[in-house]
Amino acid sequence: MVAETVSAVLLLAVLAFAVVRPRDWPEAAGAVPAATLAMAVDPVTSHEAWQQTHSLLRVVVFLVLILVLDQLCVDEGLFEAAGTTVARRCGSGGAAR
Repeated sequence: MVAETVSAVLLLAVLAFAVVRPRDWPEAAGAVPAATLAMAVDPVTSHEAWQQTHSLLRVVVFLVLILVLDQLCVDEGLFEAAGTTVARRCGSGGAAR
């Protein structure tokens, strides 16, 4: 029961960190310490964590690539440009022209 509680609290903390993003830090700044703490208090051993990561390796790689692509798009201003284009096409009334 303790392991599940610790894991749930750490998950909620990481999710809160991802939503708040203090100082615009990347999500990893909250997730990596939480994962380290989870292994330190031993609800999850490093061996179990590696086994789970290995079994989900394709998903983990996909998510890493999506996060890198997202950051590249943000850095290049793609989302801002797309938002500006949509706003310009919709006009102030919100209807498509």
